[in-house]
Amino acid sequence: AIISLGLARELKRLDPSARVTYLVRPGVEEVIGSSPDVDQVITFDKHGSERGLSGVEAKAKELSQLGFDMLFLLHASRRSQALASRVHCDVKIGFEAMAHAGLTHAVADSGWMNRYERAILPLRAIFPEADLRSLPQIIPPLVPLLTPFFYRWQKVITLAPGSAWETKKWGDKKYFELAKKLSAREIGVIII
Repeated sequence: AIISLGLARELKRLDPSARVTYLVRPGVEEVIGSSPDVDQVITFDKHGSERGLSGVEAKAKELSQLGFDMLFLLHASRRSQALASRVHCDVKIGFEAMAHAGLTHAVADSGWMNRYERAILPLRAIFPEADLRSLPQIIPPLVPLLTPFFYRWQKVITLAPGSAWETKKWGDKKYFELAKKLSAREIGVIII
């Protein structure tokens, strides 16, 4: 979800009046909500109380009642596509391979160099000038004890080495090398 925040940032740059809502799994809503580009966060407990087809249908009904104009689908799972296909929304944007999502606009899943760029790519279906290099922004909550730590640098990057996906695991050595290079450029590094 954090990687996709570049999409929210670029959408707000191109359309400052846009109101951005994120649908996330429980446990990440606080992090996603700390982005100044996200106006609302809704959770979907797809592995718990909202699992199965009945959970998908109930969440689709809830989302449809909120009257969204546009839906961006970045996750190609069957469950995500089933949910997207059931949400009543005029514009649904995703990738060409998402055959079961009921998309109105689909972009080729190519032409990107990293996951950040891939997350922004669907925006080009309606904004061809979308900048794929837009990076997400997260503002940490003000915690008096941590304030001196977070604000000691002008730029801070957060690294999250853990992942459930093997393709997203770099290994400790690569993260360590990246952290050293960033520190040498006077960029603060936070590892979560």
